[in-house]
Amino acid sequence: MFSKLNSEAQDIFEQVVAKSVDDDVLFVMPAFYPQRGGILEEIVAKGGKAVIAGGAPGQQLFDGITQYSPGFDTTGISETPEEIHKIVMALPSELVRGKKVALFVEAPVGKYWSNNMKLKGAQIAASNEQNLRLFFEEKTNLQKILAEAGLQDCFIPSEVVEVKNLSMEDMDKLYAKYQGQTGKVVIQSCGAENFESGGGKGTCVATSFDEFAQNLVNQKGSVKVARFIDGFCSNMSMFVGNTIAEKGKTGMVKGMLSGRDDAFDPNTIYSLLEKGRKLGIDESKTVVLAARASLKAIGDPHLTRSKSNGVGNSLGYEFPSEINDKVGEIAQKLGGLMAKCGKVGLCGADLIIDKDNHIWINEVNDRQQGPTEQLSLDAENSGLVGIHRLAFIASYADCSRPEVQNLFQQVKEHSDALYRQSLQSDGSFYIKMMGKQSGNAVSVIDLKPGIYALDKQADGSWQWDFSKNYESAANIDLSRNRIYAGLAGISLKKGQKVPSGAQVLRIVGKAKNGSSPFNISNGKVVLNKKWLPIINSLYSSLFGKDYNKQFVMTKDNQNGGIL
Repeated sequence: MFSKLNSEAQDIFEQVVAKSVDDDVLFVMPAFYPQRGGILEEIVAKGGKAVIAGGAPGQQLFDGITQYSPGFDTTGISETPEEIHKIVMALPSELVRGKKVALFVEAPVGKYWSNNMKLKGAQIAASNEQNLRLFFEEKTNLQKILAEAGLQDCFIPSEVVEVKNLSMEDMDKLYAKYQGQTGKVVIQSCGAENFESGGGKGTCVATSFDEFAQNLVNQKGSVKVARFIDGFCSNMSMFVGNTIAEKGKTGMVKGMLSGRDDAFDPNTIYSLLEKGRKLGIDESKTVVLAARASLKAIGDPHLTRSKSNGVGNSLGYEFPSEINDKVGEIAQKLGGLMAKCGKVGLCGADLIIDKDNHIWINEVNDRQQGPTEQLSLDAENSGLVGIHRLAFIASYADCSRPEVQNLFQQVKEHSDALYRQSLQSDGSFYIKMMGKQSGNAVSVIDLKPGIYALDKQADGSWQWDFSKNYESAANIDLSRNRIYAGLAGISLKKGQKVPSGAQVLRIVGKAKNGSSPFNISNGKVVLNKKWLPIINSLYSSLFGKDYNKQFVMTKDNQNGGIL
């Protein structure tokens, strides 16, 4: 049954690609987080055309997919209209002028991309652009969103305040109200002045009143002050959409914020729900499919200098049944609410799980998240439907066709069973290695994505062998003397500069039990110490043997309970 659904989704995907070939459509993906665009490689492998707009000068992250950089590294920057304009203008005019373009935007914030592509003379044949993210990711709206979804029990005690209105007495009361037993308080930038693109930016944990007050003084606009939840971090991903085909266009009908909607007013949720009703979206027309939750590592000092950076996920971690049940409930309630507002595509949430296994929602992510694509591939490898493929079909297929309608109807009817089955699938992991230096690091080798061998040395260290790229790799077992690991999201050339805080690459693979790169220790997700020689060897291979010696882990660097 489920394998048949997976085959049907694959068939529809191939039909969409075939039609794009017949219509001479070019897929264009912005290079903010290009490691999330692996589906473009599938398009190219099946004869389609795709390019990446942005990235670092001279970079090519995927085989067969050309990148056009504006002269600076665009990965991870904020998606402001000015930056988007520069990136689009760097595309060769002859590439897009008068051509049909399908936009593949993993973190859409409106029609900035399509509007700029039109300025270049492109014809927009299809796009997954929406601007609901401006509302759903705004921290001032989280309490209202969770209340409307029936998830009040997941809301972390907090409040949003205007910094300019705070006296020292006010700060003292706030700190006393929200400090936990450890004296920690979470501060998150929010409001119109502080919109950011995720990844832990704008989040700080104050460990004393002095640190708390100093941080508030340096803020602008609004901040959310929240209780620090002592627990470990998790991430959940899902597809949400509907079964109503957009008339005269590809994809399902999509909701949008209008010029009259205030993205920073929590009550805008009612306007969005009303827009959804006018589009014909009710509960009977919504579709939600959750992927299994991942175990998320935050701020590990071996991999990043920032305490709030996500540095990896274990996608096959086996949670207790009560946590899996609650994740499924969160997906249906939160995803159902977003779908009724007209959300179509990938989204999810960052979670914190405390010692009592209570799940708290730290923030909603109305975009494709770091683990999403690999979770989808893991599901497909187990004969299940991948949520990233559903999102692609929901934006680029003719959704009025009976076979497409049937696919989404079947997913709707069996969403809980599909989720339950995904909990049994073989899960992957990825480790994000970030630039940890204060300035630029300079690569000392050329390196492309691929699967490489590692050999254990007599002293217990590991040596990477970049002389050969392998086609496949078995599960990693660190008790062996040779293992194989994948490197993704990378295209380094000798002499290339890597900015501080930028993602250098991802180590990807599958591992179980003692060979998993992350585990829970004292209620926190930490790097498995067995992986440290592998990490150090890779950093040394890329940037020189002395690179990692300057970074020493201290007790104060440990992090948990924030995202």
